[in-house]
Amino acid sequence: MYEALKVYTEALGDDVQVKTLKFYIAFKRINNFACVEIFHQKNEIKVYLKIDPHTITLEKGFSRDVSNIGHWGEPVIWNLS
Repeated sequence: MYEALKVYTEALGDDVQVKTLKFYIAFKRINNFACVEIFHQKNEIKVYLKIDPHTITLEKGFSRDVSNIGHWGEPVIWNLS
């Protein structure tokens, strides 16, 4: 599953970089646009996307708005200008 996500994300442009950090994998151009956490024991992947949640339709049980709590409980500040 992760490899398919990585191939898709890297195909978004030649400037996409992948950085493996201690707790997550960052996909970035200038700034991170996606953070991926892999939980092997749960057979689960979580993807945090830097996107305005008001511009998409959230699917119950699949996606949720964490802009009020942020990634790992850190507040997210949206720059919508």
